Amino acid sequence: MAALLLPADHELSRELAAQVAAPLPPQITSATRIAPGLVELRVRAGAATGYGCRAWRVVVGGEGVGDDVVDERFGGEPRSPARVRFADPSLALRGVDDCGVPDARFWEGLGARPSLRAIAARCVAWLEGPRSDGERDAWSAAEAKTARKRAAVVEFRDRYAVSDWAKGGRGLEEPALVSDWAKRGRGLEAPALGLPIVEIAPGAYAFPLFTEAFCARLLADLDAWERSPLPRRRPNSMNAGGLVVNDCGMERLGDDLLENIVGPLAAKLFGDEVFARSLDHHHLFAVRYAVGEDETLAMHHDASEVTLNVCLGTAGFEGGALQFCGRVGDGDHRAASGAFDHRVGTAVLHLGRHRHGVARLVSGERANLVLWARSSAFRSAAAFGHVALDGQTGRPEGRVDRVCLSEPNDHDYARQVALLEAQEVT
Repeated sequence: MAALLLPADHELSRELAAQVAAPLPPQITSATRIAPGLVELRVRAGAATGYGCRAWRVVVGGEGVGDDVVDERFGGEPRSPARVRFADPSLALRGVDDCGVPDARFWEGLGARPSLRAIAARCVAWLEGPRSDGERDAWSAAEAKTARKRAAVVEFRDRYAVSDWAKGGRGLEEPALVSDWAKRGRGLEAPALGLPIVEIAPGAYAFPLFTEAFCARLLADLDAWERSPLPRRRPNSMNAGGLVVNDCGMERLGDDLLENIVGPLAAKLFGDEVFARSLDHHHLFAVRYAVGEDETLAMHHDASEVTLNVCLGTAGFEGGALQFCGRVGDGDHRAASGAFDHRVGTAVLHLGRHRHGVARLVSGERANLVLWARSSAFRSAAAFGHVALDGQTGRPEGRVDRVCLSEPNDHDYARQVALLEAQEVT
């Protein structure tokens, strides 16, 4: 499978990165080259309220999706001459998708080789809003949504009894990590250093990550938000319990996990995947399972490239094992491949297209922190049909096991169950 182009390999991205010292619009509070061919801008809109109340992080450069193609799988028109992504998860902005990537209107009139100044000016213009009344209402609604999210975080930190860690919005701290990670440092290729990583099913790995004390502290902070009247967004369509952790002002925890744990491990463990070295953003959330509420989770695959799932507690629960099948796009994606009893502080890492579910909880409660790691370059390529988002399709299906069937997620569920029951009779 072809590798995505790295930022240093894209000619225009290198040109843009070389322009960080050139004069930029006054609304650009900083411009930093963070890697060859990759620039971080801090962009503030002109107003003192709404989007103008803070400087937003925008990443410029990197892969031009579909540009400088490496084989026919990446053929077609480029999405843009270079990549631009609004990188703050709390930002809701008209014309920007859930990866933070603006649509084609962003590039109108900029030409095939825009300057960094022109791109920065366009970022400012998008934050300042449209001039026509017809588009202003939708833009204003998105601005108001962002303001509400930011205000909720400020109120949470100022008015509620939460830890200093949550008040400061800090990322990973050494006391949060078990000794094997803390001793060897973060951002290292752990398997090469002999860390206790165990393959619990083909392509799924488990390892100790958080201390029990950190798990308890994080749970207490999330409980404080749950008990408050602050707005909450459930993490996905499958879990009724839980919170989007990024909405609670804790996105730096996800940033650190992606940069220092998930990214290096994905490059080591999933190096044959096209996105293995281009994970650049995340959806971080917590889920809860309890007897009488969410007790189980049907077989599914995630809306991620790589998933990190850390058990936070509470101690003493029984049942609720993680069950693994195969990977979507492979012939054995509905064949059972393993199960794992999650324990507090333990992390599980797997591909998003790795089919999995949660067995029924017998007693107690269980909470998990889940990070869906994503590649904006890969997702943009998939949106244009250059790659298959959920893996290769069209392979003949092999064995099908009952535990891997999901009524809400398998269109042929009834037929497959009937076939299995007929096999049992014969």
